[in-house]
Amino acid sequence: ESIPRLKILIIGNGSIRNELEDMARVEGIKDNVVFMGARPDIPGLMKTMDVFAFPSIEEGFPIAILEAMYLGLPVIASSISGIPEIITDAIDGFLIEPRNSRHLADKILAVYRDRSLGEKIGSNARNRITSGFLPRHYITRLQNLYSEELNKKLKINTGKQI
Repeated sequence: ESIPRLKILIIGNGSIRNELEDMARVEGIKDNVVFMGARPDIPGLMKTMDVFAFPSIEEGFPIAILEAMYLGLPVIASSISGIPEIITDAIDGFLIEPRNSRHLADKILAVYRDRSLGEKIGSNARNRITSGFLPRHYITRLQNLYSEELNKKLKINTGKQI
């Protein structure tokens, strides 16, 4: 109600898609919710967004959050699994309690009402991703991890290090 022209894009064909479609009809917001299904053009779709909400209740390490942050979008995501390792709350994104739709709505409204807040969070998000989450960073960390483990094994077996 606070954002009458709001469009919610739901991307993917998860197990609760039908339930969400029914809920949108029952709540009278079906014209505001676009169910996009599985899409190959996610980065292009993200570029049209003002905010990226990821209110998941189960997750591993969501690449979609990294992609949204890289594009400079303010991200609002559930504080579960590895997500707090990616997002520092109120610095480069917003963390919400899982299953707390009021908290999610409040954060979306905060970004909507204060465009400079969204821009600041999005800029911080992009900086965070480019300074530590790009593939080259993973490769370097993985190489260092392997080197450490190899050195431990070598030292145990021969008493020497590389």
